[in-house]
Amino acid sequence: MHWEDEGLILAVGKYSETAAIVTLFSRSHGLVRSIAHGGIGRRQRGIYQPGNIVRARWSARLSEHMGNVQAELLLPVAAAAMASPLALSGIGAVSSLLQLAVLEQDPHPRLYDYAKHVLEHLAHSSKDDWLADYAHFELFLLQDAGFGLDLSQCAATGSRENLCYVSPKSGRAVSAEAGAAYREKMLPLPAFLTSDELPFDRVQPAEILDALRMTGYFLEHWMLAPLSKKMPQVRQRLIDQIPAPVAA
Repeated sequence: MHWEDEGLILAVGKYSETAAIVTLFSRSHGLVRSIAHGGIGRRQRGIYQPGNIVRARWSARLSEHMGNVQAELLLPVAAAAMASPLALSGIGAVSSLLQLAVLEQDPHPRLYDYAKHVLEHLAHSSKDDWLADYAHFELFLLQDAGFGLDLSQCAATGSRENLCYVSPKSGRAVSAEAGAAYREKMLPLPAFLTSDELPFDRVQPAEILDALRMTGYFLEHWMLAPLSKKMPQVRQRLIDQIPAPVAA
């Protein structure tokens, strides 16, 4: 059997002198691990790089077999990010979290589209404004895994105004007034996560860090811990490389 699909290269490992074991997140067929003959050879090495968006052709005698994959490069995200350690860490964080969250041969087309959007933004941006998209990706990943947060209104008052906290217990938003007495126990909720009007290039590093602190809590405690999995180290490396907020 065989299929053709668009996909994201998530990981590449050595299989033989020139062949690679490629982890691919395809839009319509989910996560697959296959052999790419020549994948780490000189001619094709540039195609099989984490972060790259490809057109993949997969074939195997039976669906449960590892099979073989051939890929055609659509967007060289890895090459575009090569000069930026922050962008390379972003690719690593997206790739690692997808491998932790998605089961093999289990399609997640909307999650695929969002991950692809982040990688396209990263590849085409000369700034770091893709980080706001990345924070939204982590929110969407939680939702796709069944751990969606309710950030639409205050859990205590029902108000939709001045939402600035998230309860670590319920995953629901809390307004500044309702959460004032418990702010030390609350997680931050930056405005750009709930607003469609704030341009991503105006989001400040401090807001990105607050967003990743919040999403990281739920990824770690709600999604990964029940599966006895840990947060990938590359995500912490990404956080460490985000420019430090300028003191007022």
